[in-house]
Amino acid sequence: MGDYRTTKGEPLPESRQDRVRRRRLWLRRVLVAGVLVLVLGLLIPVHVRVSASGYVSAADYAEVRPSVAGRVAEILEVSGAHVAEGALLVQLDDDDERVALEEARRAVMSMEARIAMRQAELQEVAAQRAYRLRKAALRFAHAERDLDMMQTLLRKELAPERGVAQSQLVRDLAEVALQRIEDEDISLADKEIAVLERELDVLRSEVDRAELRVAARRIEAPMAGRLVRYSFARGELVAPDYLLYEIFSEGEQTLKLRIPERFAMRVQPGASYRARVRAVGRWSGRVVFDGHVDALRPIIQSDSQHAYRMAYCRFDAGTHVVPPGASVEARITVARVPFLLWMFGMR
Repeated sequence: MGDYRTTKGEPLPESRQDRVRRRRLWLRRVLVAGVLVLVLGLLIPVHVRVSASGYVSAADYAEVRPSVAGRVAEILEVSGAHVAEGALLVQLDDDDERVALEEARRAVMSMEARIAMRQAELQEVAAQRAYRLRKAALRFAHAERDLDMMQTLLRKELAPERGVAQSQLVRDLAEVALQRIEDEDISLADKEIAVLERELDVLRSEVDRAELRVAARRIEAPMAGRLVRYSFARGELVAPDYLLYEIFSEGEQTLKLRIPERFAMRVQPGASYRARVRAVGRWSGRVVFDGHVDALRPIIQSDSQHAYRMAYCRFDAGTHVVPPGASVEARITVARVPFLLWMFGMR
């Protein structure tokens, strides 16, 4: 006899066709989901950004450094002051330079007096020569007239030949004396004055150099703007590599961002950025700004720790008070790639 089976409400076992249909359904769902993920991964863009750091600066900016090494004698402007172009900021000790300047000026005055005196002497010599020349010319003319008269008397047999010979001798001697005065080299006086004047030019050049050395001890503002003073004090020795002040112009500001060397070639002018800037008067302590890169320095710079490329970015603080020198943390967009490529590092 056959076996009998009973059930207590369990579902009927799947047939082979139902199992195949269910597997195909799940396979279609997986394929659709995979295609959807692939399409979305290729369509959804991801912004690739690089990090940079820097500071806020004015559009016009200058660093004030001493042109020569020296000791600070007087500090005339403090941090935060508004100064005009050419305003005296720091006076370095210039006692030695002023002594040298006074000595150079006295040397010039002494040489000018020497030249004036020598010119007066030469004028006197020239006047005496003119007198001697005039006197010799008169003697020569008189001797010629006397010789002519004696020759006339000799022809009339009214004068002896000895008298004519004596008149001829007097005339020749007068001519020699006149010729000797005329042949005197008067150019020597001009040459002497020319030499003295060249020496005077050298001394005046030394005065100019001494004045420049004195002026170099005056550290003046190269432009108008607001000062940020660095730490230095009276009596301190400063050198040309010592930064004394920074001057920032009023109005338009810019961001200076240091891009790490490994990202330097990926950032291009026009790239967008988002920056966090420490602002004054904000309870949060940070304000976020967006903008674009205006320009990049064409060289890689380096300091004691890092190598970087400087980027200059447009920056509008709006109603926020952002003082020059405020530190900046920024992320610069260098590319837009599909999410799928970004996820697998294919960028």
